[in-house]
Formats: sequence, structure tokens, C-alpha cells
Amino acid sequence: MHLTAEHLWSLGRVGKPTAAGSTVVVPVQTFDAGTDASTTTLHLLDDDGLRLITSGEAASPALSPDGRNVAFVRPVDGTKQVHVMALAGGEARPVTDFPRGAGSPKWLPDGRGIVCHTPLLDDAPTPNGTRRLIDERAESKVTARTTEDRVYRFWDTWLTDGSNNHLFVVPLDGDPIDLTPGSGLRWTLPGTGDPIDDVSISPDGSTVVFAAAEPSVDERARWCLWQVPVGGGDRSLVAEHPTGDCRRPRHLGDRIVYGETRELDYYATPVIPSVVDADGGTRALIEDWHLSPGAWEVEPTSNQVLLTAEDRGRVSLFGLDPEGGGTPSLLAQGHTLTNPVPDGKGAVYLLQQSISRPPEVVRVPVGGGAPEPVTDVNGDVFDGLDLGAVDEITVEGARGDDIQVFLVHPPEPTERPALVHLVHGGPHATFGDMWHWRWNAHAFAAPGYLVAMVNFHGSTSFGHEFTRSIQGDWATMPTTDVLAATDHLVATGLVDPERMAIAGGSYGGYLVAWMGGHTDRFKTIVAHAAVTNQGAMWATDSTFGLPRARGAAVWEDPDRVAEASPSHHYEHYETPTLVIHGERDYRVPINQGLELYGVLKAKGVPARLVYYPDENHWILSRSNSIHWYGEVHDWLGRWLR
Repeated sequence: MHLTAEHLWSLGRVGKPTAAGSTVVVPVQTFDAGTDASTTTLHLLDDDGLRLITSGEAASPALSPDGRNVAFVRPVDGTKQVHVMALAGGEARPVTDFPRGAGSPKWLPDGRGIVCHTPLLDDAPTPNGTRRLIDERAESKVTARTTEDRVYRFWDTWLTDGSNNHLFVVPLDGDPIDLTPGSGLRWTLPGTGDPIDDVSISPDGSTVVFAAAEPSVDERARWCLWQVPVGGGDRSLVAEHPTGDCRRPRHLGDRIVYGETRELDYYATPVIPSVVDADGGTRALIEDWHLSPGAWEVEPTSNQVLLTAEDRGRVSLFGLDPEGGGTPSLLAQGHTLTNPVPDGKGAVYLLQQSISRPPEVVRVPVGGGAPEPVTDVNGDVFDGLDLGAVDEITVEGARGDDIQVFLVHPPEPTERPALVHLVHGGPHATFGDMWHWRWNAHAFAAPGYLVAMVNFHGSTSFGHEFTRSIQGDWATMPTTDVLAATDHLVATGLVDPERMAIAGGSYGGYLVAWMGGHTDRFKTIVAHAAVTNQGAMWATDSTFGLPRARGAAVWEDPDRVAEASPSHHYEHYETPTLVIHGERDYRVPINQGLELYGVLKAKGVPARLVYYPDENHWILSRSNSIHWYGEVHDWLGRWLR
């Protein structure tokens, strides 16, 4: 049986575990085929595998330090509130009642309460005040949104309601304490991460340190680490980074480990592991590492910092001496390892995934070693699936550089199958050895295609210079790299040169649309959320990095910006194209896709538009995703048979 979109939505999606000593709780998300609704349930790891411990939604779990209680987020009357449940048995009880819900919990060291975040309205920045103001606004007939902010909407959310996250301590028996009353601080934007990841509680439970931004006069955020007493009070500045940001503080005794960046207008800028020493001084633990860590935690039994970082399309676990001065040591590798969770007893739990298997929990000794599988939620399903082989090759690309290409073969090998290139977004991202729910390579390969995934110039995990190399010119070297991979696959007889397609989303949509105006080698193109007109991208949600990425601001050098736009080359665009876009996509506003479709239809080029009024940059609902895969396969089949 070949992998289908329906299979993707029938699989259990294993989330980040939580551990306290020998107690480990694992969240698993499933989807209802009738309603599309998702439910995350919690499972206790024991000798027989996973044992269900909750009914109904229970997301973002956190184990108490003694391992006896678990906190999680559950819907209550249209909001999501933090609940606490004893693992020994009994019903979960809500511990928050915020008008706009509560985010992920984090326990105080003594287990007597939790820290969480909730959005409050700036015009009434208390829970009761926000509740009253919400009721008043509901009665208004005015629907206008007004702003003078530079970032006024993000991903799929308008930011004009005057709300901001507040950090609360919530005692299990007592009233919540607002740690950031009226602060004016700005936290992680919607869709970019969980604000609780930017919070750390001191080992003695006396203070909370968090990373947040202060708006400045030039509208560029001033990122700082702040400290505030657990009981509330004045906050104090721990560290500031006006040229970049700081993130994920973690206490290590009387020191604080965190990540520092130094460029606000370049989202792929390297993250530098840094520390605030006991005397208040800050220093980088390592300055010149060729990798950039994505997540880190302090491991108490070995006094080291555990890091995960991309390296040539894979993610491995590293250990870093908190005294600094040495390169991180490799502790574990194998496909993609993410979300390190130390249990405090000498083991680390992580999620492991590959191109051919979705995430499952594995365990690694703190001293390093091979990942030991802990869960196998989807084993029965994969036992019945036929997946094609996965290969990795290297081709010579632009500048003579080595370019990594992952190949996913069709489940039933054939001589010279049709080729489908997948082009990743970003552009500063990577096609890694990891499972993808929305652009799954095996689902693309299932009809009999060879799927190629090229990590072209600009991709991450191949050194910082390689990633930066396309700044100011998004098209030239990535196009060379993709065509070099195409030439190699044709020359070696692996694919049929008369049946080749290229598909991409976001930046990937940009590159395939660009190639539509520069080559006729491909029988068809799939352009999802494609950037087509660079000048019009000033309608995107965050514009800080546009001049650097494009090589100029549109008012400084409009000719250069136009030349770098696929729209500037429509004269030569004759390739049949499937155009896909979501109405609520504020990252690549929908006119970008509609323009491409309108031009192609006016020129008489075969084109089809698939428009989702309730989706954003990604297609997230079960039914729409299955429809998306169906449209893509039907279109590819029309031109590649």
C-alpha cells in the first residue's frame, strides 16, 4: 500500500515529552475524519509502552518536579486554560480562568504553582479589565482596524486589538500574580514559537528570568533579558541586545545560559550560545561555531548545556561546557533529533524523525550514545506501507560548490520515472532528513515519481557563508543548483527528461515562478504561496529584512527589485502552472498568487487556481490538506503521464 494524504492524517503526531526522573509523559495528537477536529491526549511511559492517562484535549504538558502531577492546557468555554491532574488518579482541575485563555505552563521548583502567559488588552491590562473590555467591544458595530505600527499583522493574525502577553505566577492555592503589569514589553509573535520557551525560573524559585522586546523609537525591537521576583515587583535588566535578540534563558546554578543573535534584519543570523555570569557580566560561550543551535537545555547531573543543531540536512545533539572556550561535543546523531528534555537522572529524551518516519520519542544517555527508541505510535501503520528508497547524492552547483540532494524513489521502481523537484521555502531553511506533514516526499513519490529535494545555496546547515551567499540575489545560484541536479539525474538515466515537474511553496513558490520565466525544461509547475512581485511584498507582515534580502529597498532601486521579480519575466513564461494560495496568508499576500494566475490565463498558458478562503501560508485543516494533495496529484498526472 502506498502512502496517501489520508494516511498522513490517520497517523498519531507525537509531541515533545515531559520528564521528571523516571516519570515521562508523552502527548499524541490525532484528527477526527468526520469533523477535522484534533485532540491531544497524554500518555504515561511505562515498561509496556504508552498508557493513556487523559480523555479529551490535554496539550502542552509539564510534569511537576516530583513527577506526581502534570499540568496541561485544555479548552474551557471557548478559551484554553491550564489544568493540573495527579498521576496517581483523580480528575483534572482548572487552575486558571483568564478571559483570553492561558498558554503553556512551567512549574515552580517547589511544585506549589506554575508560571504561564496570557494575552491582556493594553487599555485594560488586568484579567477583569480585559474581560469587561471584550464584552464592550462585542457590542460595537464598528469593524475597522487602525494602526500606526510597522508590524500590524503577522502570519494570519491582526495585531491591532491592543493586546500583549503577560507573564503570571499561578499558585495552586491562591490568586494569580502578574509579573509584567503594564510593562509594554512585546513577546514572541503569533506563530513564531511558544513564549514559555523564553522563560526560566531560578533553582530556588525566587525569581523568573524572561526574554522580551521593548519597542524603540525606530520601531526596531530592543531585546533584553529581564528578571522579576516570583512574588511580583519591579523587574531588573539582566542583559540587552539592541542589534539582535536574545532567547531561551536557562538557569545553570547562579548563571543564566541563553541564545544571542546580532542582526535584527536577517532571520537566519547565527544563534550564539551565551551566558550571564554570577557577577552580571555577559559573554559568548562560543563565537565561531559553524553551526547554529536551535534549542538548548541545562542538564543538571553533568553540568553541561545540551544543544541541538542542524548539520548538512540533519539535526544532532551536542554538549557544551558552560565555562566556554571549546567546540560543542557530539553526543548523539541519527536522522533528525529535536526537543531535548533532560530527566534530571542522567538521561535525555528527544524526538527523532526521518524522511521516512514521523517523530517518535528516543532516549540518550547524558554522556552520549545511540538513540534508543522509546515509543512506536505509528509502527502498525508503517508495517503496511510500501515506501520508496531514500538516497543522498552530491552535485556540483553554483561556484563549483557541493550541493546536497535527497532523492525519494517511487515505491515501485521503474526505469526512468518522471521527476518531481520539491523546492523548500525560506529561502533560509533546509530539506532535512525529517518527516514533513504538508509536503511529504513519499506522498509525492507514491504515483511513481522520483522526488528530488535540493539544498541549494541559501539553505541552512551548510555553514553561515553558504546561507548568506544569496543575500541580494535570491534567484541566480539556487536556479543553477536545481538545474545542476536536474542535469545529473538526466545524464545518469535516473529520470525521463520529457517528464519533469517542479513544485514549491513560499520562497519555493518564488523560485519555481522565477524558473517559469527562465526555462522551458519542465512540463509543469506547482506554485504554492508564490512570491511573484517583489515590490508588492511590502504588504507582507514583517518588512524589516526586505532590503537586505532583495538587494535594495523598492524606493531606492526599483529597477533592481523589479528585475528580481518573476513578474518582470512573464513574457517568457509558457509552462502550465497550478497556482495555490490561502486568503489568510499575510506572509505572502494573496495578490501575489492571483497576479500569476491572471497573467497566465490572459496569455493563454494552461493554469489552474486553487484558493482556500480559510487557510493561511500553510494548509492546516485535514479536509483541505487532503484536497490539496488531490489537486496537486491530479495536476502533475495531467502533465507527466
